[in-house]
Amino acid sequence: MKRIFVAPVIAGACILALSCSGIYAGVIAERMTESYLAIPSYRGVLVEEGAFAGADTVKLISDVAYRAVGKMRAEVREPDAQRGDLFLYDGQTVTLWWPRELVGVRVTGAPAPSPESLEEAFAENTRWSLRNYAFSQREEETKAGRASVHWVATPVAVGTLLPYESWLDAVTSLPLAVRLGKAEERPWYAMSFRDLKFGAPVGEEELTFSFPANAVVFEWDLRDPEVPREELQKEMNFEILLPGQLPAGHRVNKLIRGRHCLPMVAVLMDQGARWLSLTESRDVGLDTRRGAGLGVDLGGERRGVLRFLGTFTVLSWSQRGTALTLLGNVPYPELLAVASSVGGQ
Repeated sequence: MKRIFVAPVIAGACILALSCSGIYAGVIAERMTESYLAIPSYRGVLVEEGAFAGADTVKLISDVAYRAVGKMRAEVREPDAQRGDLFLYDGQTVTLWWPRELVGVRVTGAPAPSPESLEEAFAENTRWSLRNYAFSQREEETKAGRASVHWVATPVAVGTLLPYESWLDAVTSLPLAVRLGKAEERPWYAMSFRDLKFGAPVGEEELTFSFPANAVVFEWDLRDPEVPREELQKEMNFEILLPGQLPAGHRVNKLIRGRHCLPMVAVLMDQGARWLSLTESRDVGLDTRRGAGLGVDLGGERRGVLRFLGTFTVLSWSQRGTALTLLGNVPYPELLAVASSVGGQ
């Protein structure tokens, strides 16, 4: 079974909030929220480099369509091994589809955040960025046919975070390109839009999807009632693991069962628009490194696979017989810290 929530889509969680020093996070967040909510739609082609562990030259190319507010479809066109992999969010339901394996995921009860919670999420991510990075602005550049603001971000503490560059659309603040890693070296990860067109129509039919009758579909409903950990553990054929460290303001809200017949658990730790969820199932020995994903070290002998999914970061790994996937739209170093703390590690 594929790890829950792993899908090839637009990168950006690490650069949700960028600014030069001295500008208040609240002001930045208000402007970013207004810009985000003002985008009616867009279509484009997204190119990702470094998206495959151990295959630096392979590029992941996806067709992306967006419609306000927050609705998105992204489908891989290249390489052939990932062609047709799909991510879809219609404003209430997240759908993921891997056509070669005939495996899908459907997560309902996931409404788009309110403008107020979205603004607070931007503000908190901005505060984190300003604490951890020094920013400098470079000359304006053209990316995907659009004027962009070019930022260079340098970690405040040497050796703890990756430097990166971002090119934000001068009108909408949408990330047009991102490059993670030292400028003089091959990037750890890079993404860029091409053929981007704002205002392009995105029909309702593009935001709907039906699984074929022979598909295996794993379902979650985030509105399901909480189940005590002790009760869930009796029904699971794996050890339920919980994080020992969470970002400020977050807590474990509830644990819920998966709706598939297989034993599965979701641990929800969201706080408004700053999402964190951890899905768990029995580790059946699948090697997620064969698909799209950046290899990351989680401490000890644990290795994870990291993917950027819209404004989210997705991290999958195995630990003590449990397969885990952590999803969040906090800055990706914060997400890595949460994963490293799971199970008391």
